[in-house]
Amino acid sequence: MKYNFIIISIVLQLIACSNPIHYDNYAINIHPSIGRATDLNFEDNDRIGLSIHKDKETYINNSEMVYDNGLFHGNNIFWYDDLMTISDVIAYYPYNKGGMPTQQNILRDQTQGFESCDIISAFKNNVLPTTSSLSLTFKHIMSKITIAITNETNISVVGVDICGSIGVAKLNLTQQSASAIPNMPSIEINSCAIENSSRYMAILAPQTVALTFNTNMADGSVHTTSLKETLLASGYEYAVVIKISGDGSSINISGEIDNWPGGGDIN
Repeated sequence: MKYNFIIISIVLQLIACSNPIHYDNYAINIHPSIGRATDLNFEDNDRIGLSIHKDKETYINNSEMVYDNGLFHGNNIFWYDDLMTISDVIAYYPYNKGGMPTQQNILRDQTQGFESCDIISAFKNNVLPTTSSLSLTFKHIMSKITIAITNETNISVVGVDICGSIGVAKLNLTQQSASAIPNMPSIEINSCAIENSSRYMAILAPQTVALTFNTNMADGSVHTTSLKETLLASGYEYAVVIKISGDGSSINISGEIDNWPGGGDIN
């Protein structure tokens, strides 16, 4: 029996040597991990852009990949057949047909959602071709504001506008970071209602800024509250609480929140 086992092992090794793996026959599939701004996971038909650089040359440039059943799949995107050459892999969401983005305009009207300006990216170096899916960790690179309204009046809140932030961000997808471009105009952002009259969200360019919040009431009145200048860091979420009463309104901000990393307390 032992002799037979040895013979079988030798035969299997000879077969393996005579049938080497050709990695250029294997499609590139991406297994992502991410907490996106609106959902905890990617959804079917979500699209990312993928680029791969090896030997200081571009092997794949901004190829579109579509999410299906837990993986991102491309159209005829295969590995190179060289286990001696490592590569850098860059991916981002949402996909931009015009090329990998280097800057992003912040959506002014976010009342219907903010996904188009919630850029997330993944980067991995020293990658070799594989017959399995490649795991990538995606990271938010913008800043997010979550607004909770405590309304002690009998007049409903109908919207919250955020004023004072620069509306264009420079993106570094490799470093998984973003920052507002200095000296660009500030904008007013109409935030997205997550729970009518009580909870709103918005995506901003990361920057140091003193924000002003205009809380719009159903009777046409506006409660204006402002924060001191503070850092909104790339990839962090901040919780703002606005209290409205018969005596006026007050505001405070904290960074301890949900799925994004907390940005710290601001007093």
